Amino acid sequence: MPTAQVPSRSLPAKASQEYLRKEAKRFAWQKGLNLVAAQRALAHEYGHRNWAELMAAVRTILRPAQVHDRSEAHRVEPSGALELRDQEWRALRNLAQASLKEMKLAPNFKEWLDTRNQQWIDNRKSFLEAGGLQQQFVATSGDQIVGYAAAEHPPAWMRNKPYSEGEYRLFVIVEPAARKTLGTRLLGVLGKYLVDRGARRAWVQEYEADKGLAAFLEQKGFVKRIAFTAENGDRIVRHSMDAPFDRLLPPAHAANESQTSAHDQQGR
Repeated sequence: MPTAQVPSRSLPAKASQEYLRKEAKRFAWQKGLNLVAAQRALAHEYGHRNWAELMAAVRTILRPAQVHDRSEAHRVEPSGALELRDQEWRALRNLAQASLKEMKLAPNFKEWLDTRNQQWIDNRKSFLEAGGLQQQFVATSGDQIVGYAAAEHPPAWMRNKPYSEGEYRLFVIVEPAARKTLGTRLLGVLGKYLVDRGARRAWVQEYEADKGLAAFLEQKGFVKRIAFTAENGDRIVRHSMDAPFDRLLPPAHAANESQTSAHDQQGR
């Protein structure tokens, strides 16, 4: 079975199927390829196994998400935000379980993991009520939720040594096969959020046994900081990255941020 490619370019924020068709024609002319070969080569550059997979990827929509709460109906939310109700949270719980399928799990462990995933969802739903800062993003393909990302910064009363002012915890949940493509796009929107918030550090915490996720994070520039055993016996590892978060941003956006930073340096 073909494996996912390592992307050498990222999909533009407003990419469409028509955009990719035109790009494939230009690519064919530039490289002297027939259209089918150009489409396949272009798909590989974007990290997909074939043209059909790439075309499906541009149908995946990334948008902000909000937790449904009737008592907060007056709040101003981003235009087009997906409202997360019980049905969406159930889909996210299933996605969280699927994201760990590379881990070797004992049969009795799967039921325990489902309970842990529900606890994780309860924590995400109650985080704003605790006074923290939270931004969630959901990726949908048609009616199906295929990805989730969030950045959270706790209120001062909740912080301990792992947290300090300007530090954000990140979450990225996709199926393993989609890490290099959709996972990269989700990290991109989180990176932009971190830059906009003036964040100083971002970190991700995961099961030590989830080697594929750890390798993906390290390829994106995260550094393994600590590993420890939780109270329930789980082995946990934490990766972090310090500002300016250029490696998380899409290439064009990262270049703009670098130019802005250089301009600011000259003006001081």
